[in-house]
Amino acid sequence: MPKPAYRPAIIMAMTFLIAQFLALLIIPLYPQEYRAFGDPNNVMNPIYYVLLVLVTTAIMLFFAKKGMDILIQYFMIASVWGTVVFVLYPVIYTLIPLVPFMMLGFIDIPLIVSIIVATLISGALYIKPEWYVIDIAGVVMGSGIIAVLGLSFGILPTIVLLIIMAVYDFISVYRTKHMLDLADAVLETKLPIVMVAPKERNYSFVEDTIKIKKEDRGAGGEREAMFMGLGDIIIPGILPASIFLNSGAPHDIAFGIATFSIIGAFMGYLLLLHFVFKGKAHAGLPPLNTGAILGYMIGAFILTGNPIFGIAFGW
Repeated sequence: MPKPAYRPAIIMAMTFLIAQFLALLIIPLYPQEYRAFGDPNNVMNPIYYVLLVLVTTAIMLFFAKKGMDILIQYFMIASVWGTVVFVLYPVIYTLIPLVPFMMLGFIDIPLIVSIIVATLISGALYIKPEWYVIDIAGVVMGSGIIAVLGLSFGILPTIVLLIIMAVYDFISVYRTKHMLDLADAVLETKLPIVMVAPKERNYSFVEDTIKIKKEDRGAGGEREAMFMGLGDIIIPGILPASIFLNSGAPHDIAFGIATFSIIGAFMGYLLLLHFVFKGKAHAGLPPLNTGAILGYMIGAFILTGNPIFGIAFGW
């Protein structure tokens, strides 16, 4: 049994929590136009989202099996660039005082800044995708995507989404195993679909070319770092973001319930570590999403007396 890697576990825990709470900080800055769906309480919304995930996964697996990893890399870099511009623009628009630039009304300063930052991050990922570059890009993208999806899904649709994605993750890791094949392809591209936490200080992700063997996939074995899919941060994070924005509770109550949900997801992360330390790959979303949902219900009951506080039904 491989020795538990506490250093990468702590690094991964920090990136997980930073992305979650950063999403709560920035989500009030996003306009309603950023919603992916007209009615966030429609319980059909998770179905549309899952279908999009399935189609995207199928396309990436097709490219991987055809040996066209370079197309995955270019697609992901372009996606990173567009996503960073999209998620940063409302934040920078709010943070940068516009009064000094009123005479330059024909220039969208926040958009220019967003493009510059996105270009720097994308360029760094292409030129030297070290683990810290990937993690910074992942936190920026992850927190922004969490905020947008939290804006797009009401609490009930989010819970439905978390349940569906947990089941899908379980099937894709333990049954069809196609998520493991996708993980192999993603690691080859060295792009921020995975978060990287090194076991040693001198670790270089650029130089890490060890393939994950099918019989020994995971954080153990001879891997020099721990890996966690960005989706394992984003998906459970949608619930606290939705709670914070859509529960209808006063700011402090909403933040309190959202924090309980984050703590619940973090407890799921600790449970996940117990299995990961055994050296095999495991589906992250079942424990993470279960923890997020239970944390929400516990927090809602403690703070409001209603374990399903804030849920609105829509069809």
